[in-house]
Amino acid sequence: MSRAESRNPKHWQSQACHINCMRNGLTAQTSSIFAASVFCLLLSGCTNSGSLSTAALPKIPDLPKISLPEAPPPVVGTPTEVYERIGRGAMACWFGANGTLKSTHIYDAEAQPASQGGRAEINIRQRNDGPQGIRGVKAFVIVIAPSGDEQTSVTSSNLKLPKDEGDQMSQSVMAWAHGNQGCDPKAFTGAWQPAPAAQAGKSADKKEKAIRQ
Repeated sequence: MSRAESRNPKHWQSQACHINCMRNGLTAQTSSIFAASVFCLLLSGCTNSGSLSTAALPKIPDLPKISLPEAPPPVVGTPTEVYERIGRGAMACWFGANGTLKSTHIYDAEAQPASQGGRAEINIRQRNDGPQGIRGVKAFVIVIAPSGDEQTSVTSSNLKLPKDEGDQMSQSVMAWAHGNQGCDPKAFTGAWQPAPAAQAGKSADKKEKAIRQ
């Protein structure tokens, strides 16, 4: 550098500007590198922490499958027809020659005419050895009611009989309601043909009178 240049203020200003530019560029480059490094560290930290938090979560146990019991099939037929089926089975199996209830209970039933809906109730009562006209206590009850078009609701309730006997009678009632025949609920065979509605109403009235006499 010549003496003229060293004495020239513009020359020194130019040199100072050059040095400052280099410093600023280095500082900017360093800042960029530092920012990039911090970003990478943060990204790595997020990834790692995400993995750790996922691994630390407890495993949800498998819930047991809940299966609801299947609803019984609907009883097809009018209440009067179903009443005839159940009454025929009860009289043949429970109160027949070898009926299990013949000597201890009586069959008592009430049924509406088919024109009024045909609702019926069959009561198996304890035999009353006291004064005539006093009916015994209900031991088993069957309720037959209309339920929709050409379908009937049938329910049975055991009130006084041993549980096993009552359960078997309930199975028999449902089998008879569906048209099965037989006295053993585990071996029902065939089917009884329901009587015509007009005849069924007359038969029901005759049966009730015969039982009450």
